[in-house]
Amino acid sequence: MWNLEKTLFTLVLALGAVVLAIALWGTDAHPTAHPEFATMTQGGSGLARHDDRTLTLGWLFGTVILLTFGALMAFGARRRVGGRDTLDGLGRYLLGGIAAHLVVWTGLVLAYRAYLHDPSARLFFAFPAPTAIMLYLMLPVPLVFVAFFVLGFRRWVLTAEEQAAYERLLAAKQERQDAASRKVPGG
Repeated sequence: MWNLEKTLFTLVLALGAVVLAIALWGTDAHPTAHPEFATMTQGGSGLARHDDRTLTLGWLFGTVILLTFGALMAFGARRRVGGRDTLDGLGRYLLGGIAAHLVVWTGLVLAYRAYLHDPSARLFFAFPAPTAIMLYLMLPVPLVFVAFFVLGFRRWVLTAEEQAAYERLLAAKQERQDAASRKVPGG
């Protein structure tokens, strides 16, 4: 298995690099005062604010965040077997879930880019394509992880053997505490 700590460190460095790139090369677009409502600002043209460079940096930021999310889930789900860290069967499901998330994320960014260039595009279930992707695909994808967790909890997260070992540790701790409380001070 790959070194998860190095992967997480690399992802944190990549995230820092992307944030620095956004700070250095991001768009200069700032909101302006609304002509009718003084307490409201407006952004202006989406096409002017979200050029290809800005969309690429935003896509990179989201991609690194999703990869970090997956690596952190793998970090929490790993277990030591025979001196090695392993994810057992959970690894392929985590990888599949993150891959699905990345595909939907990339589709969302591409649909938004296309919508910026042609806002009169066809509607999907009464919404523009980027909104439909967000509502009907991006929001349900995390449910995949919930399903993996719920259905595989006893197999991958807390096995019966691990729970029994934990309960033995608790019982031993309780016995030590009981023995310490029975000791007579100064005796």
